[in-house]
Amino acid sequence: MSDYQKLLNGIFMCGEKAVQTAAETEKADYIIDLRAETDERTFQDKNTEWFRFPLVDGQPGQKESFKEAIFFSVNAYKAGKTAILH
Repeated sequence: MSDYQKLLNGIFMCGEKAVQTAAETEKADYIIDLRAETDERTFQDKNTEWFRFPLVDGQPGQKESFKEAIFFSVNAYKAGKTAILH
């Protein structure tokens, strides 16, 4: 069993501990980091770009960051890119 899940073709989701495995296995173009508690990258690779859209669980007023994360993910999907959300 995998530590990450496929949401759509090329779009995957996982927790922090599975980012490197998912990115390497799926040859990710993008890491989409939704964590607000840190801005440290969980995985670095010259072929994988990292983008951060921090979201705080249960906090109001995050609509724009959420919309940006969705917009970015949709564009990655449409472009045929592989993205890991965490």
